Amino acid sequence: GLVFAPDLRAIDDFGYGLQVAHVDAQQPLWGRRLEELNLLSRFEIQVVAIKRLKDVTVTLPRGSQVIEQGDILVVVGSTDALSEFLSF
Repeated sequence: GLVFAPDLRAIDDFGYGLQVAHVDAQQPLWGRRLEELNLLSRFEIQVVAIKRLKDVTVTLPRGSQVIEQGDILVVVGSTDALSEFLSF
């Protein structure tokens, strides 16, 4: 089934049983490093890019990357994993 949540901007089939979603980073994530959030272990999703204000995109962000207010996270995961993450 298709995932829907208020902070979900877009979702597309990635293939291999995965979907790619563009998600607005919510306030609990601001100022936190990706490695601190441990999204792959907690939700089985991977952040593959971060779209920033002023058309800046961080591709394949490292664990030390800090999420900022206004960021859009591009994440890949299964439908179930994305649903769980979006309800976090």
